Amino acid sequence: MKIMKIQWLTLFPFICLFLSACQPETPEQNQTIRPVKTEIIHDSDGFLPLAYSGLVKAASNTNLSFRVGGTLSQRPITVGQTLNMGDLVAQLDKTDLKLEVEKATAAVGQAQAEMNKTHSKLKRIRQLTKTGNASHTEYDDAKGLYESAKSVLQQNKTNLNIAQQSLSYTTLTAPTNDCIVVTIDIQVNEAVTAGKSIVQLNCSTAMEVKVAIPETIIGSIQSSDPVKVKVNALTGKTLHGLVTEVGVESEGSTFPVTIQLTTVDEQLRSGMAATVIFSIKQHDQSGIYIPSYAIASDRGGFYVFIYTQEPNTSNQGTAKKRRIQVGHLSLQGVTVLHGLNVNERLITAGVHHLHDGQTIRLMSE
Repeated sequence: MKIMKIQWLTLFPFICLFLSACQPETPEQNQTIRPVKTEIIHDSDGFLPLAYSGLVKAASNTNLSFRVGGTLSQRPITVGQTLNMGDLVAQLDKTDLKLEVEKATAAVGQAQAEMNKTHSKLKRIRQLTKTGNASHTEYDDAKGLYESAKSVLQQNKTNLNIAQQSLSYTTLTAPTNDCIVVTIDIQVNEAVTAGKSIVQLNCSTAMEVKVAIPETIIGSIQSSDPVKVKVNALTGKTLHGLVTEVGVESEGSTFPVTIQLTTVDEQLRSGMAATVIFSIKQHDQSGIYIPSYAIASDRGGFYVFIYTQEPNTSNQGTAKKRRIQVGHLSLQGVTVLHGLNVNERLITAGVHHLHDGQTIRLMSE
């Protein structure tokens, strides 16, 4: 008897603990009403957004080169520097061309003196011919010498102009205001050949993006089509542009398309990566698009939850499970072929933690 009494005393605390665990939950233990995010379902306009990557670049980069060859003596610019019209970009050594100008100037002086001499002789012979003291043959000879000297003078003047122009070509300056130095391909004391690009300037605020479009899509893109442009470096900003060039010859399996930006951000730089979003008309494919994260699936297929407002409440309702049939995936989301109606309120967050008929409340904005 004593042994049984000791065993009951030993088990008594555990029996109390078990009985207390079986008691019904107090109101404080009830689950709170889950908050959810929702959005109103809208009908698509039949346009499918497609995105393609490209690089931002200046609409008009200018390559500068010397029109004469020589040795570079000055290059006072640096990459990223802003230049105004007339600012020195680069300078060739002028020594040899200065000598050419001096030589041509001397030749012009000599030719001018010779022409003056033959002109004076021609005038004298003309007077003698009138008085009969010179023959017509002498006059013709004097006139020929004068015309020849005049021709030589004109040729030497042309040579002088060429030498002076060549000398002026040794100085390279910015063609307009607000030019930014993009690249520099020459160093001081290097030999420069005529026509070789040595500096690239961006002298325009206009920017463009070039992208490659697949052959299956290029027929849907037209010049002047509006597009949206997102630049990776400009987080949260959307720029706008217009299609200005549509390639007619493929580069592999794609066609080049150029977009002129109509909105420009001061932080935008040539070379930044960008994404261009085209709105492609999809014939007979308008419908409802919803975000992919609002869709769940089980063995029965895909489903979503629809928020149903409870009477006499402002933000409380019920989650209704709805089976759907889905189509293709695009930037707009997943197209729903069957199961949803326009203007219904779709639950977009917490889908995997809901069950059919669960009481929920709208999350405050």
